[in-house]
Amino acid sequence: MDSLFRWILRKDFDVSGNSEILNTALHNFEEAVRRLNIEKDVAQKILNPLERVEINISPKMPNGQIVCMKAFIVRHSDRLGPAKGGIRMTPTVTLDVITGLAMEMT
Repeated sequence: MDSLFRWILRKDFDVSGNSEILNTALHNFEEAVRRLNIEKDVAQKILNPLERVEINISPKMPNGQIVCMKAFIVRHSDRLGPAKGGIRMTPTVTLDVITGLAMEMT
């Protein structure tokens, strides 16, 4: 299902929508909006992540090898207090996954 919320998230943050985690988070968000009868304009306001950070790191491993990788941090919302968001540092992580994790933590 390609809803208005998925379109807004893809348009504003250029995520592909191929992540199962992001798709689940969007489904849960849409369901919460429907059940709580939240107006569309209010839902759009809280849909997008507050902050996205992409970091390129090159740690030196114990064997002396330097490994280059990307790390993503996404804070979805801090309206109810401090936000941990989604944080992962692995070679296979994508921005979609971290965005979905951050949304679920909200």
